[in-house]
Amino acid sequence: MQNGRYFMCVDAGTGSTRAVLFDTLGNQIAFSSREWEHKPEKNIEGSMNFDAQNGWRLICECIKE
Repeated sequence: MQNGRYFMCVDAGTGSTRAVLFDTLGNQIAFSSREWEHKPEKNIEGSMNFDAQNGWRLICECIKE
C-alpha cells in the first residue's frame, strides 16, 4: 500500500456489507465484503429481522480486512 491519504466507503445493503478503500485519485486500493441473512419474525408473513450485533461484527471484519 502506498503512503498517503485514503478514503474508505462502507455500504450496508440488504444482502451484504462492503468496505472499499480508495486513494485520493479515486483508484480502488482494497475491497472486502460479507453476506448476511435476514431471519423472518415468527407469525409475521414476509417480515425480515436484522441481527444488528452480527451485522456490526461483519462490518468490522470488512473494515479490518
